Amino acid sequence: RRPGRASHAVSVSVVNGKQITGKMYYKPDRWRIEAETEGKHQISIFRRDKKIIWHIAAQQKQYLEFPLRDEDMQNLFTARKVTGEVKREALGKEVINGRKTTKYRIHFQIEKTQGVMYQWVDEEYQFAIKSADTEGKFVSELKNIKMGPQRGDLFELPAGYTKYTIPMSK
Repeated sequence: RRPGRASHAVSVSVVNGKQITGKMYYKPDRWRIEAETEGKHQISIFRRDKKIIWHIAAQQKQYLEFPLRDEDMQNLFTARKVTGEVKREALGKEVINGRKTTKYRIHFQIEKTQGVMYQWVDEEYQFAIKSADTEGKFVSELKNIKMGPQRGDLFELPAGYTKYTIPMSK
């Protein structure tokens, strides 16, 4: 494992037959995910150091702020554990998008729901390059991975953006 490294990649997810393509920028304590969905450019920044998530609406120059929980970190390409993981089995070695990985079958339980998924973990950098459910309804994959320094401003709120507060119903 090479700590302190940073990367960026193209993120491709397929959920129930609908493809979402974006970019992912990564440093060990922060992530930025950009995606284009239904004509809207969406940006999410996850800051482990500040324990915060920012969801940015670029068109409105606004952002929402949420606390970053441990379970949020488990789902973000980390190889440690996925939410509700009860068992992890190594299935062997595979090359995914030019990277050597170990493929795992992961059994999980979230409340009363049990499931199985697969995860391909990069052997050198120890983050998930691909995750998929067993029915093919969900696949998330990183492609064109480039390791190297990332600009610090990618992980900050853009200047001039205002915090949006969701009105509470009475």
